[in-house]
Amino acid sequence: EFCSSVLFPKILGHSVANEMLLFGKKLPAQKALERGFVADVFEPHEFMERVMAEIDQALTYPLLEKTFPMFKSMIKKTDQRALETLAKFELEELER
Repeated sequence: EFCSSVLFPKILGHSVANEMLLFGKKLPAQKALERGFVADVFEPHEFMERVMAEIDQALTYPLLEKTFPMFKSMIKKTDQRALETLAKFELEELER
């Protein structure tokens, strides 16, 4: 669904991706962290405190205003065309 057929194997490896996509298995938080699917794992009650700490730290970075949008754009564009094509193909397949 919407590029998971390419992104999941790329990030998680083929065996974990197959378990999730073909058999509907859930990915435990710790495994997602170990595989690089998420950057951090924490308890739900810690959410706001952890997010605000991340924001506060990011705001201390002197070049943030200039570099954040630049890197965010570069990261998004890396495979954007290929993923857009794949998403369109996947949607067509799902609509059959």
